[in-house]
Amino acid sequence: MSEMNSNTAKLQKLLISNIESVNLNNDKDLNHYLNDNKVIKNIVRQYWKEYIYITPYNLASSRFEDLILRSYLLQNANFTNKNKVYIDVKKYLADEKIKVFYLNNFISIEKQLPVKYISRKHGNRLYQNALNLSKSLLKKSPLKYQRNDFVALLNAQKFPVFIIVNGAHEMIIGEPEHTIKTQKTFLDSVQYTTGIQGGYQLPLREGYIFINPLDALEYYYYLQSQYPYSFNEMKVKIFVGTLKDFYKQSRVHIDNIQLRLLPDLKEVGKLVTAYQYNSNIHFNSKQVYGKNYFQGQPIYLIDPIMCIYIDKLTGKVSKRYFPNLLALDKKEYYNIFTTYKDALSVWKQYRKKFHQYILPRQPKLTIYNLESFLKEYQASISTIEKPDKLFSLVPSYEVYQYIKSIQQPKNSRLLKDISFSAQLLVLIKMWTNRILWGMVKWYPPEQ
Repeated sequence: MSEMNSNTAKLQKLLISNIESVNLNNDKDLNHYLNDNKVIKNIVRQYWKEYIYITPYNLASSRFEDLILRSYLLQNANFTNKNKVYIDVKKYLADEKIKVFYLNNFISIEKQLPVKYISRKHGNRLYQNALNLSKSLLKKSPLKYQRNDFVALLNAQKFPVFIIVNGAHEMIIGEPEHTIKTQKTFLDSVQYTTGIQGGYQLPLREGYIFINPLDALEYYYYLQSQYPYSFNEMKVKIFVGTLKDFYKQSRVHIDNIQLRLLPDLKEVGKLVTAYQYNSNIHFNSKQVYGKNYFQGQPIYLIDPIMCIYIDKLTGKVSKRYFPNLLALDKKEYYNIFTTYKDALSVWKQYRKKFHQYILPRQPKLTIYNLESFLKEYQASISTIEKPDKLFSLVPSYEVYQYIKSIQQPKNSRLLKDISFSAQLLVLIKMWTNRILWGMVKWYPPEQ
């Protein structure tokens, strides 16, 4: 079928997404099906599922939809409106309501063997998807307590993120180019809103959560320039939230929506072009990176080193692990930086305050990505005992300055474009100050 109409390429991809094997050695199966009790057959076909057989491709009919329609009309002798049936079949293809079944001995599409499709009706699909959802929830239930602990930890962090929302504080969701727009029925809407849907190879919609407010502003102005009418009508703004908001929303079971944590693009660019070649850094063994790419939001962890100081007057020997520990018997405590410059700046303060210890001019840094770090940390949380390593996310100095600026009443233009909770901004500001104070004092701020 290599000469099919190019306008139906998307429909072909949808059909091939779910493939199963069936036995259809000759026309007896088809004839047997057509000769069944018509009343029962019509009820099943209308409310549960129906079969569509596609015959081998021939030059007389080169359009993909025509092949499907011809076999469909052959199967249904009681049709009254050919045009309506034709439109319904095309809509079912676009909505991914048709499941593909190939023959057992099917090798390549050039063999011109018949193909059988199953079109599942609303009742059938609701039942199957509800069953799949229940299995998924049962499978995830043992992680309930771990997730609650992890959400509480993220909530205490008050690490700011930036989200584009409308006037009702709903996230603006974008549709990828591969999405086929179709008019949905009431039952389609029920499946969509409840999240009881079939598996998709690709997300139909994507939501973006920004680490850097300048990236959020750039996307904000892009939407304003591309969709001015909808932009003003929906009262689009930038919402200041926390990392906990991203985590909780990303765990909502909606198959066709995927939330993406967009990294600080400026920092990624500097890391790829310059920082990765510095001698004082190394990458986590699991990190995916290269000469011109880096996966995820970069984070920088200062590798602890042990230094010994001998007091010349008393002869007392003191040992410290820099920068994480106050004493050798304390738990390891990570301060996670999101920019390279912030990590160097804090290290400079360490050297100045504790000059009696001979610390290197530059710290040794381990580079990883935030998403993988949080995922692994959550997996390490036990319902019985908490992990040995604690961490604190340090917002970048640029983000800190941005949070301060939007609290200033004189910046009315910025306030107009941003939606935020004054209480949340105060908490974010307090958390950042406590982290910076705690790092210099050598122990974490009280929770």
